[in-house]
Amino acid sequence: MYQTQNGWTKASIIARILTRNNGQRAVHPTDGACRYRTVDGNHCAVGCFIPTETALISSISRSSFGNLTEPGTPWEFRGSAQSLLKVFPDLVELMPLTGYALGHLQRVHDNAAPGKVRSSLVEWIEEYVRDDPSLAGQPFEQELEVNQEDEVPPGTTVEQLDAILGSF
Repeated sequence: MYQTQNGWTKASIIARILTRNNGQRAVHPTDGACRYRTVDGNHCAVGCFIPTETALISSISRSSFGNLTEPGTPWEFRGSAQSLLKVFPDLVELMPLTGYALGHLQRVHDNAAPGKVRSSLVEWIEEYVRDDPSLAGQPFEQELEVNQEDEVPPGTTVEQLDAILGSF
């Protein structure tokens, strides 16, 4: 069992996944390799939690780490969730789960049947993640600052979100 961190709850994790993942694995269109965010805007399980404002993330040079296709942002990083957090330590304080738990979440994403990515991720979260007890009773909208595009009305169920975002 994993516990949420950094102000995230299971509900906010699920909401973020449903708004940033289109229901498919996030892969590069030509080489088929997994990406944290693809050119069409789809995000993998871990990529859902990387801020879109790359200025928030410390940059590194291409010469300092060989797993980047472009210097400076985690979007181009090719490696495990745990490696991503080592290379971009500023991300640790933004992630909803530990690097180890994110690795498990990423494997669920990578091994999900076509068209079942979001439902597989939600099922895994429901089964293996518990909310940080210090957040009990706090309203959802106050638990996490999100981009305007990611806001979810309080009380919205996962089923409603999935129906709304089904065409993403």
